[in-house]
Amino acid sequence: MVQELRKQGDVCKFRQLLITGPNTLPHPIVLVQYYFPHSLSPARLDRYLASGWFRSASMLYRLKLVCMEGDFHSPVNIRLKLGHYHFKKRLRKIMRRNESRFRVEIGRASINQHKERLYQQQKHRFRGFVFESLLQFLQLDAYQQIFDTYEVCVYEGSRLVALSYFDMGQHSIASLIGLFDQAPAYKKYSLGLYTMLVEIDYALACGKRYYYPGYVLDRESEFVIKLRLGDFEFYNWKGRWRPMEKFREEPLLRHLLQDKISALKACLRQKGIPYKQWLYPFFSIGYLEHHASQLVRSVVFISCFPASKHQNIIIEYNVEEEIYQMSKVAPVPNYDELIETAISVDFLDPEVYWPEVLGYECSLYRHAQAEKMAESVLAMYNW
Repeated sequence: MVQELRKQGDVCKFRQLLITGPNTLPHPIVLVQYYFPHSLSPARLDRYLASGWFRSASMLYRLKLVCMEGDFHSPVNIRLKLGHYHFKKRLRKIMRRNESRFRVEIGRASINQHKERLYQQQKHRFRGFVFESLLQFLQLDAYQQIFDTYEVCVYEGSRLVALSYFDMGQHSIASLIGLFDQAPAYKKYSLGLYTMLVEIDYALACGKRYYYPGYVLDRESEFVIKLRLGDFEFYNWKGRWRPMEKFREEPLLRHLLQDKISALKACLRQKGIPYKQWLYPFFSIGYLEHHASQLVRSVVFISCFPASKHQNIIIEYNVEEEIYQMSKVAPVPNYDELIETAISVDFLDPEVYWPEVLGYECSLYRHAQAEKMAESVLAMYNW
């Protein structure tokens, strides 16, 4: 797939946009926000989408960092303006080729064994927290009255070969998930891209103004396939949508956090203090209302005392308060009860990801300067 994208120039073009921009970020910085609506009009869904929110199961959420593929990243929310949208030549070619072989049906969302089969075949592709079933992901029975969800079904004869779901707003649609048969015979048909093209075509037919396909990462990844769909805007967390070519001008939270963690590690090395960096995929759980301030909420942290009695002490950079903090932490018993989803295989790497949900026991030290934090670590290490 990456080789194909390179031929199209999309990956190379996007990589050029990933030049580090200014390190001035909007305030206040809140890493994760959740909203569980009891009702939601199409117009209100539009407003949430226009402010950088996504839908997953029963909740809307937005986040400024994600943890996957052995690193942390800044997600880049994207959308297409449909007012003057035209399918590019290579996209029209895909649509004509597929229309000659497949049959497409669009209608209200539903789930059956064939759709569930596709989801189970595709689960290995997903990163992060993965729903056990398509039924769990969509929760149609409970939330059909909240979200106006539709589906795109692509058939070859009676065989379901591709499937996608999207929510309808008043002036927009938001793509939720795309699934496709991975049999070699279908590889050349770009079925994952095709269902998004069908969604866009449907949005145009309905007179919608915007198409929201989720986000891409701030580096080369499989998500970049979305950029083949047209000339995108991105959300800059200051409440503005800007042309994608302006992306390099935007500061990224990932760059700020990388700088702060790198500065801390440099100070620790200078003082001869052993340490290990951990990615912490469970950070977003700490932002759920009933866990606020009780659970660790940093996507990355440092453990400075490997193989010692101080293993339960970590150092984070709190981007919301712009300060380093050292804390005593402990695993949360029965933490799996806090998570309704499974975790992807890559999160099981014991050398990269911390494997347990952590809760704070007490705060030990806070300082804005990495050097001061390293000095306090040294004092504790020698104590």
